[in-house]
Amino acid sequence: MLRCAAEAPELATRAGATAQIAWSHEYTAGALYLLGQLDEAMVMSFRAAAAFKGIGDVDSYVQSLAHVANCPRDGGRHAEALEQFLTLLELMDGEGSGMTPSVVAHSRPFALIRVGQCLGHLGRRAEAIAALGTAMELLDAP
Repeated sequence: MLRCAAEAPELATRAGATAQIAWSHEYTAGALYLLGQLDEAMVMSFRAAAAFKGIGDVDSYVQSLAHVANCPRDGGRHAEALEQFLTLLELMDGEGSGMTPSVVAHSRPFALIRVGQCLGHLGRRAEAIAALGTAMELLDAP
């Protein structure tokens, strides 16, 4: 899977298929993530995010940034992940972010859950509970 994903950007570049290049970076990142190669997965997700931003696909750009933040979280680097998830939330909540409202409505609670997890691992219990509570409220909302 990794070999195929790694070959895809070259083929897409030759074809001039910009969106496919971005997705191939994201798929490569997913394969690396599954293999536990978190730093390499983070690099590929950054590349995907840059490519999505370059073609104006804001929703995929933000989702790629979420994948970037998952890598240090799963690697035990909770302070780094927390910073990235907070940046992600700022992007979602920013006026004129350009994100599709339904994508924000779906993504925001999960980003808050990740924030809560990171805060909990950092010993910031009250903040973690608040973030998780907000996430649960959003998930319960109609």
